[in-house]
Amino acid sequence: MLRVAAVGDIHAPKFLNEFERSLSAIDATSIELFLLAGDLILRGNYDNLNYVLDSIEQNGVKCPVLACFGNEEYSSIRDDMRRLAGRKLRFLDDESVELKVRDIKVGIVGSQGSLECPTPWQARNIPNIERTYSERVDRLVQLLDSLKADLKILLLHYPPTFKVLEGEPKAFYRYIGCNQCERIISKERVDAVICAHSHMGSALAVVNNVPVHNVSLPSVHKISEIEVSKLG
Repeated sequence: MLRVAAVGDIHAPKFLNEFERSLSAIDATSIELFLLAGDLILRGNYDNLNYVLDSIEQNGVKCPVLACFGNEEYSSIRDDMRRLAGRKLRFLDDESVELKVRDIKVGIVGSQGSLECPTPWQARNIPNIERTYSERVDRLVQLLDSLKADLKILLLHYPPTFKVLEGEPKAFYRYIGCNQCERIISKERVDAVICAHSHMGSALAVVNNVPVHNVSLPSVHKISEIEVSKLG
C-alpha cells in the first residue's frame, strides 16, 4: 500500500490560500508520493508556480513530487515551467516514470489527457486538436503497457470517465472529460487514476473496479489523501 497525496486546479494565485491551508492540515511526513493533477497556475502565468513550490517546501513535503500539465499550462510555457520547477517538481507530459518507494516499484503515467469533444474555443484556435486527443489516448495505452511496476498510477488533468462528472451540467460532459478513456483503465489494469479539471464533479468514481479520484481543489476543498494498493 502506498500513501499518496494529490490535488489539482490550484490556479495560483486564485486558490493558493486554500491550497496552503489544506497542506498545513495533512501530515507531510506520512506522504510517500505527492501528485499534482494540472492547472497549478492561472492562464499561463508560469511565475505563479513559485508560490506552489514554496508552499510545498515550507510545509515539509520531502517525498517525490510529480505533476501533469493542465489546460491553463499552455504548450508555449511548458519548457519554462520545467526550468522553474528544477528538481523540486517533475512534470510528466505524455510521459512515464518508474520510482522505488520503500520496496514498491511505482509506475506513473502523466498527461493532460483528452476530451470527448474539443471545446468550441479549442476547435477554433488549436489546429488538429481532435487528432491530438485521439493520438493521446493511444499514447497513454503504450506508456501504461510499457511499465514494469508493482503499482500503476494514471495521472491526468482531464477526467477519463463521465462517471466522475456527476454534479456538472450533463450537456457539458463531453467538453470536460473523455468517456472513451475508460477503455484505457479497463485494458491496462491501472491501480488508481487521479484527475482534476471538474470543479463540480464527484470525488470518486469506479471503472471496472479501478478507483478514479477527482482531486480538483475547488471541488473537494482539501488535499486528497489516497491509499493505493494493487488491484486483483
